[in-house]
Amino acid sequence: HEDHRAPLLAALSDQLGDSLPLQDHLLILPAPQCATLASLDQLDLPQSEEQFTDPMLVGDRSQVQTYSFVAGQRLIIDLEAPDYPAFVYLDYFDADGNVIHLVPSAQRPLKIYEPAALFSIGRPDPVTGAAPALALEIAAPFGQDIAVAYAASHPLYDGFRPFVEPAEAYLTFLQAQISTVRNAREDFRGEWAYLFVVTRQNRN
Repeated sequence: HEDHRAPLLAALSDQLGDSLPLQDHLLILPAPQCATLASLDQLDLPQSEEQFTDPMLVGDRSQVQTYSFVAGQRLIIDLEAPDYPAFVYLDYFDADGNVIHLVPSAQRPLKIYEPAALFSIGRPDPVTGAAPALALEIAAPFGQDIAVAYAASHPLYDGFRPFVEPAEAYLTFLQAQISTVRNAREDFRGEWAYLFVVTRQNRN
């Protein structure tokens, strides 16, 4: 809640003292997003730690990235596969408690990527210049959302989920699927990473 910002920053400032200046980049998430992050933490996957640079990486070291868009802009997310061959899923969790499945979807089927492969959602083809297979424009409602990428050495489920569905039910399903695949595959590897997406009506 926004009311918690000042007390939290004051407490951190007291802990740090004058040795390290404290800048306020604290993001206040709407209530559904807090529950989403808590559920993601319960998945049978380690959280990725490799998010030091942009593009957002799924790998060994972690730092949360923030993307910012205004109305009418295309949603673009850049990714790098982990250091092993992996299928990469991408979900977008909105402030209304829903999840939008960007990958896999009818427009962007699931595929396996070579280690450290770079790829994007929403950008034109870098070779042909063709329009992206999945092109989504930013529109209301605006606010703070979360995009989550999961890398897995084996597919987590078959086919497509509904393009939009309630996040809570999906995360329960996903947790069960991850456990099933992990138990069936001794060589299973996987991880997840998230980033914040801030959307606004305009740049002001």
